[in-house]
Amino acid sequence: MDHPSVELKLPLDGGTHRVEIPQETTLFFWGAVAPGTTDRLIPKEGDAVGSQQRAVQEISNCVSWRISLPDESKPLLDERYRKQGYNGRAWWIARDPMSLPATVEIEFNISRDPPTIDGAPIVLWTEQGETIPWGSTIESTVELVPSTKPAPQFQTRQEQLWNRHTVYIPSWNPVTDKSYPHIEQ
Repeated sequence: MDHPSVELKLPLDGGTHRVEIPQETTLFFWGAVAPGTTDRLIPKEGDAVGSQQRAVQEISNCVSWRISLPDESKPLLDERYRKQGYNGRAWWIARDPMSLPATVEIEFNISRDPPTIDGAPIVLWTEQGETIPWGSTIESTVELVPSTKPAPQFQTRQEQLWNRHTVYIPSWNPVTDKSYPHIEQ
């Protein structure tokens, strides 16, 4: 993956988003979920840590996350994710620069029976603190549009998955007016 790349967090809201990104830049898509109960996440330390680690591993067998780009459809790679005292699963993929504008279709699917922690079925939590019902399929769209400003004028930070790589921060805008002309492929 070339650096800096553009960090594109995968939305789990079922909406359409328009994202302004620098042209000719590697794309880094990723998203994460963590197991919990109906009212809270489960910390990675404490009495339920062994059960929680098994549930985190089992999530990868129950969840699929796929992106469809203009020229291909790909499943995302998954791995353990740790943040602020919690464990979860993250899915990611890096993609070479692509012609813009472009539309990326994102599908998040949960299948099978939920793993359990101490006999209770787990609930999946997003990084935004929202729960995802078991058995859900969420389809979101990201419309990538070229920015008029050059890449060096974009703000940068360490990406939030591994905290090892510098990434550009794109401009995200939810598309609420469905009458606006969508990008043709």
